Amino acid sequence: MNWMDIFYLDEQPKLEFYSKVFNTVEVDSTFYELPIKRVVESWGWRTSQNFSFSFKISRTLTHRRKFKVDSNFQEELKFS
Repeated sequence: MNWMDIFYLDEQPKLEFYSKVFNTVEVDSTFYELPIKRVVESWGWRTSQNFSFSFKISRTLTHRRKFKVDSNFQEELKFS
């Protein structure tokens, strides 16, 4: 048994349940790939107005570009 089996006891949607217990979450997946814009918007709709998301910055900036920002940078980080 892992922690998820203990914390999420039933079949209710995980984000909605989590946001009733905690008021913030760190999103690690954004480091690897930016999510689709409508997915991020749905996270906002499914949580309360005072719930906070902390997004890890994309590895495109931190590892591939070594924090070098040029005219192509914004294009590379656009949500699809």
